[in-house]
Amino acid sequence: MVTFKKPKTVFHITLKENLSSILDNGFNPDLSKGHLKASWFVDRYRIKWAIRHTLEKHPHLTPNDLVIIRAELKRGERKHLKRFHQKGLFYSKAPFYPVSYQEVSL
Repeated sequence: MVTFKKPKTVFHITLKENLSSILDNGFNPDLSKGHLKASWFVDRYRIKWAIRHTLEKHPHLTPNDLVIIRAELKRGERKHLKRFHQKGLFYSKAPFYPVSYQEVSL
């Protein structure tokens, strides 16, 4: 079994219009529009990649349409974080309620 160190801080890129729902309800994988019903996160080294990826998936968007949400994880929540095949990319199929959020302007 391969193990990896789970980060205490992860980042989520989303549309600004989703921010209030996330702040009110946390990250809800049931609302995912992807094939895998999960909430997606990156480490601090993959933020630029995640922004480019989101813009490529949604070519009608501009960087001004996006927001970066910083999530500080509680120890119990880190167990739900799974690493995807790409380094620095994580997902959670469980509802995710981080300790704090910070909007970071692009």
